[in-house]
Amino acid sequence: MRMDKYNHMMRVLTVALALLWATALGGDNVTTILEKSETAYARAGTFSAEFVQTIESGDFFEDERIEGRLLMEYPNRFRLDTPEQVIACDGETLWSYSVENEQVLVEPVAGAEELVTPADYLFNFKENFRIAADTVLELQEQLCYRLSLEALNDEQFVRQLDLYLDYESYEVAQVTYTDINDNLVTMRFHKVKLGEPIPAERFRFQTPKGVEEVRLP
Repeated sequence: MRMDKYNHMMRVLTVALALLWATALGGDNVTTILEKSETAYARAGTFSAEFVQTIESGDFFEDERIEGRLLMEYPNRFRLDTPEQVIACDGETLWSYSVENEQVLVEPVAGAEELVTPADYLFNFKENFRIAADTVLELQEQLCYRLSLEALNDEQFVRQLDLYLDYESYEVAQVTYTDINDNLVTMRFHKVKLGEPIPAERFRFQTPKGVEEVRLP
């Protein structure tokens, strides 16, 4: 019991000290934090994680909860698997498979409109966002930096984004963003692995038998 109280006290003290330190952060320091996160992913080369995504669309719609797995290879290969869909990209071609519709859309990455890739919320933030605010807080007992970012262009698909970075490793723990349709999307990552080899074929998709394949120009 005393140990539990001690651990709780130390956690509160750690957060309090971190918050005091965060109040002194200047713009340059925040930029450095962001750069350290981007550098960590670029150096690792690969990223894999399981995630839980929730989508809040407004008062008249039920919130949607999705569990899945994300694979990524810096800078433009990725694969997202959920029970409802698979989205894969080998850097040149994008496959979007809908289990319900029994259909796969195949299109060149260069022609894909409103494509939001993992790169949009794991690195390269400075190209599309400005830092509106920053703080340090606990996220499900994980001490994190929270950076609030705003789109530089009103026509960007992601309008506003809160990025939660682990306080020590600078890995992305959670992303919460508002899209151009005013949907609030939250992705919480766990079982994160950086730098492990991922076979190239994992970023390509093989159309299952009996599934319609639609190729877009």
